Order: sequence, then structure tokens, then C-alpha cells
Amino acid sequence: MGIVGTRRVVVVLAAGLLWLPTACTALPPGGTGVTAGGPVAFVAERADEGMDALLTGSVDVSDACLTIVDELGQRWLPVFQRPRTTWDGEGLTYGGERYTDGSRISLGGGGLADLADVDHVPEGCAFDEAFLVAP
Repeated sequence: MGIVGTRRVVVVLAAGLLWLPTACTALPPGGTGVTAGGPVAFVAERADEGMDALLTGSVDVSDACLTIVDELGQRWLPVFQRPRTTWDGEGLTYGGERYTDGSRISLGGGGLADLADVDHVPEGCAFDEAFLVAP
């Protein structure tokens, strides 16, 4: 390899090293996260151990909150992990996908019996069960 070839390798390696720190610290798809006061329930980021259930249904967006209605008509409050989810006033973005009222959605996670550790539960939200969404 000549001098020109060596310079190309050095430039490529340097560019890769500049990219590495930002790639490792970037937020997951979805951006900066949801905010309190909105219709989406959330918690701070958590581990996903023991979260192997699947919730499938239709997104239902009301003035009070966002819920998932399953095939049996049961209304679930999905509790998303904040940095992985955004709400733009009309749609939810989670896992790189956008969901609006009536969209079909499938979420991994697990049932949540106690809402004491949930950072935000929309006021006036009516639901049957809560579901902690896995990262």
C-alpha cells in the first residue's frame, strides 16, 4: 500500500472514531421523550428483565389519555419508557414507528399492578389494566 492508500485508511479510521462517541450516547429511536401533562403514561428508562408478555390491540386516543384496546375490549394503559417514546399532539412514535388513533400496535412488556413508581399517569384516564412497555 502506498502513501495515498495509507492516508485514506487513517482518514476513515479518524472519521469512525469521531462518530463512535455520539453513536453510543444517542437516544434510541423516538427522540427526547414524552412530557408530563400529555396523554401518554411514562416511567424513566428501566431494564427489561421478566418482560415477556405481548399486548396487541388498537390505539385509542382520548382527551385524557392514550390506551390500547385489546380483542376482548379490555382497555390497557401502556406505560412507556420516556426516552424511547415521543408524542407530537396527534401521534405516538415508539420503536421508530408512528401510531395514531385506531392504529394496530403490538407491544412487548408486562402487566403493572402498582402505579406508584410511574412518573406520569394522565389525569382522568380510564383503563382496566396497566402494561409496562419493554424497551
